[in-house]
Amino acid sequence: MKKVITLFLICILIIFNTISCGSDLNNKSETILEKTEKMAENVYDAIKNHDSEQLKEQFCERLQPGKETAVDKIYEYIDGEIETLETDFETEHFARAGGGGKIRGDKLSKTFVFEIIITTDKGIRYEIGGKGDIINTIEPKDQGLQVLRVYKQNEDGTWNYSKGYLQIGSELN
Repeated sequence: MKKVITLFLICILIIFNTISCGSDLNNKSETILEKTEKMAENVYDAIKNHDSEQLKEQFCERLQPGKETAVDKIYEYIDGEIETLETDFETEHFARAGGGGKIRGDKLSKTFVFEIIITTDKGIRYEIGGKGDIINTIEPKDQGLQVLRVYKQNEDGTWNYSKGYLQIGSELN
């Protein structure tokens, strides 16, 4: 009887240790919001530094071909060089993640969006918005940035989100 109780207690300790170690690993991994924020920062850095390769890497695998010139297209659209990043990556809520998406059996996709505001050396403000799947185990080639839009602020301070913007990529369904 002592052997059975001892074996039972050892099994309980092993199970408890496995569970607690597993949850510790989960706490150390990035949340989907942190991944989205990091992607937004990478997009900003790529555009600011004219780094087409870094920007291309943010797009999902399905949309990467042809993105070599994405930074050039952005600089054809915006007037001047980026002088100021108005979005504070440390304090502002510029990214949202985990909303939307789909579940198919044990597979899922979760979407993200972010918006960052920049000002050029000519004093013109632009909003750069990104959207895509931060997680996609249904269609892994769709995981990543799917669409990037750049909006120019109107002279009266408003934004026109329905026309006159630059779009790179497409919204995948």
